[in-house]
Amino acid sequence: MNDYSSVCLTCKLLLYGFIFDFIIVLKSSKNKVHFVVADEKESNKRMVLNFGHTFAHGIESSNNFSKKINHGEAVLIGMLLA
Repeated sequence: MNDYSSVCLTCKLLLYGFIFDFIIVLKSSKNKVHFVVADEKESNKRMVLNFGHTFAHGIESSNNFSKKINHGEAVLIGMLLA
């Protein structure tokens, strides 16, 4: 494989990765919209989306929103604490 082929392959892999990520975000957003529309007052099923977030926001705040812990990690810890 020459350098040009390597660059082309790398570009294709990056493109496929971006497309895959976009599809996941799109599906995730569509699912979230379904929950939000069905439970605008956050009194039933929508509460599942926020599981762990209350603790997570406290964890993030106590770390001054630094990059020591990202939002996903904070939510995971929050889920374990809930």
